[in-house]
Amino acid sequence: MLFSRSKCIYALFASTAALALYAPAAAQEMAPPPAHGAALEEVVVTARRRDERLQDVPVAVTALSGDQIAKRGVFRFSDLQQQTPSLIITTTTASPTAFSATLRGQSSSDIQLFIDQAVGLYTDGFAYPHPWGLNTGFVDVDRVEILKGPQGTLYGKSTTGGTINIISRGADFNGLHGFVQVEGGNYQYRRLGGALNVPIINDVLAMRAAYQRSLRDGYGRSRTTGQDLGGNLNDDFFRGSLLFTPTKRLRAEVKVEWAKLNNGGQMNTPRFYVPSTATNTAIAIEMGLNPAVPSNLATAQAFMQGLVAQGNSDFFSNDTNLVLFDRLTRTSVATTMQYELTDSIRAKWIAGYRELESFRMYDLDTTRFAIIDLSRPSPGPFFFPIEPTTKSRFYSQEANIGGEALGKRLTWLLGAYYDKEKGLDGTINNFRFYQTALSTPYTISFSTNKPKNTTYSFYSQNNVNLTSKFSVTIGARYTHDDKKVTFLNRRFAPSTGLYSCSTITLVTANPLDCAVTREVSAQAWSYLASANWKPTSDMLVYAKTSRGFRGGGLNVRSPTAPPFEPETATDYEAGLKADFLDHRLRLNIAGYTTRYANKQESISVLLGITPIFVIQNAATARIKGLELEATARPVEGLTLGATAGYLEGKYITFPAALTLDNRTVNANGEKFGNPDWTYSLSARYERAVGPGVAGVQADWSWTAGANPPARLVDPALPASLVNDLVGGAQFNYANGRRAIGLLNLRVDYELPDSSVRLAVFARNALNVRYQIASTSQLGTGGIQAAYTQEPRMWGVQIRKAWGE
Repeated sequence: MLFSRSKCIYALFASTAALALYAPAAAQEMAPPPAHGAALEEVVVTARRRDERLQDVPVAVTALSGDQIAKRGVFRFSDLQQQTPSLIITTTTASPTAFSATLRGQSSSDIQLFIDQAVGLYTDGFAYPHPWGLNTGFVDVDRVEILKGPQGTLYGKSTTGGTINIISRGADFNGLHGFVQVEGGNYQYRRLGGALNVPIINDVLAMRAAYQRSLRDGYGRSRTTGQDLGGNLNDDFFRGSLLFTPTKRLRAEVKVEWAKLNNGGQMNTPRFYVPSTATNTAIAIEMGLNPAVPSNLATAQAFMQGLVAQGNSDFFSNDTNLVLFDRLTRTSVATTMQYELTDSIRAKWIAGYRELESFRMYDLDTTRFAIIDLSRPSPGPFFFPIEPTTKSRFYSQEANIGGEALGKRLTWLLGAYYDKEKGLDGTINNFRFYQTALSTPYTISFSTNKPKNTTYSFYSQNNVNLTSKFSVTIGARYTHDDKKVTFLNRRFAPSTGLYSCSTITLVTANPLDCAVTREVSAQAWSYLASANWKPTSDMLVYAKTSRGFRGGGLNVRSPTAPPFEPETATDYEAGLKADFLDHRLRLNIAGYTTRYANKQESISVLLGITPIFVIQNAATARIKGLELEATARPVEGLTLGATAGYLEGKYITFPAALTLDNRTVNANGEKFGNPDWTYSLSARYERAVGPGVAGVQADWSWTAGANPPARLVDPALPASLVNDLVGGAQFNYANGRRAIGLLNLRVDYELPDSSVRLAVFARNALNVRYQIASTSQLGTGGIQAAYTQEPRMWGVQIRKAWGE
């Protein structure tokens, strides 16, 4: 080819930018300059459950407007990490529609329904206890607010690391308006979306509807089935919003969301093989060889090593013989009613309901053999259809009353919260991993667990302005948490038609005989106290302490293991928020120390030949960190941004830490395995060209390599492989150390008179090719696989708005 694809893409960006920014002024009359001046815009957030300027909130918060989300290439939830210091988001082994979030070094051990997350997730004030189905494209979003550190007073449990709030655009009374947006790009990417706002009764009733349809082929494929893998999109999303204000004092809003995600499997390849007799036996059987003959086992092992060689040389194809899928449907309804009892007292009620159902089939071994195939239906006369792998019904209610008193020197809030969740979390595992000889009966494993989670709490948070420049904030919350799980784990032997229960010692023909119910409960107090000083209207200095709480639970994946205890995180933070140079420079700095009691840690250990997943408690731990966010507008039209985050964590006392081979060691003083540095740089330049405004946007983000402790690094893996993989948020980055830097680019041209915007964009513009470590080889029959992340994704966008 005369020109490579990458050169064509860069040529497209260069020519578009040149045309947009340097077109001769004589060609036509110049349009007016952008509406904004050199000063930075004010940002309004609701981090403390009321509207406030971001610079007045004594909490470390990163806020992105809907316009910034669009121009910075934030495609979905996981892209937020590129804009936020100390935030790391990775897709999970279980599902590309879900993610695991790490904020200030705090990550959750898993995304199962039985485990509380370390980072709280909210949309329009409604809590999402688990991230299933949330890693989809943003649609009609007004802003995103990311609060860092324990947020236990206003946002309840499961916020020891922080909280991510998504605020969607709701209905309004500003006339008939909306937009339509069309995108297209490589890998057959197509997206059609839009929104329409309709006032029905002036200043009384309005509605808004948003819809988005996304399609994209995978960036990898299976050599066996020909199926596209990795990054497949076949998503539908709808949000409806209804605003009702029958009186000046009553405001009611209902938002309904529906999403149907029908994705293919993730793109993973085998990167190393630790020879396993069980795996060699399974391969030999499927190759038609007698595993009792040693040479046949050697042949099977050599074949597996050949697949590893292919996986190391080609990240974008594998040999899975299953048609992989990830199908999820979720529906949620959130209602918010606010009534002004007096001019200074308001009552609010928030009620939400969410249900989701997910069916998945995935292949952890990535080969054409049935070694570790999850949710694969059973063969032969004993046919078991695929059951939902995740099913949840979640309901919550919150009521609060608050207002101002003492001449608005006191802002107070009292509230109560309740939620309840019922669900199912399970898989059908049809594999030969445990079959070590021809005489061993072939079995099908069923992992079916039914949780019932209940939480209630009471809280209060109050701010007192002692002087015009000095104020204090005090809040507290009491939380009671219950978790009940019915275990139905069993193994079925087609040769006998009997089930062997996993949680209890029993062989039966009735799988319901395997049911065992266990329950744990916990109570805790959370709090927040801060002293806030505003020496000028453009500067805030604050010092605060807060405590967050994360509930304990049951080791569902290892039901014979003891329960794990609740975790508390106590944070001490000091920060500065300031605008300088006539609001042309904004600088926000926060330094913190977080101390943990009973910190929850997860590890996959080997019990005999069986890998088990265990969550245990470290007695005490500590994290120190520093975060910086800076925005500058040195000249009109040019905006520069930078963020940086540093953290250092270690266990203070952890005398019985597990190792991968199920030994216990003293981990006192051991450092965490999280990356210590993250940073990002951004630049946007806008200039009036012809009848419109042209803009060029560049965003660079970088995450340092991890340095996991030796007890968590699989000694069977070569160091060169561990150093080449990017660690996932789970398992403390054990088998991944590589640093990663990504560049996003965008060129756009907006015509204000016709409300049309044209854009060309590229994510991962440098086409960095990398993989995230998958499940440890201990749990996949000796096969260490890795998930290939998105290569360069480019596209064009056309947006037409009206009435806005």
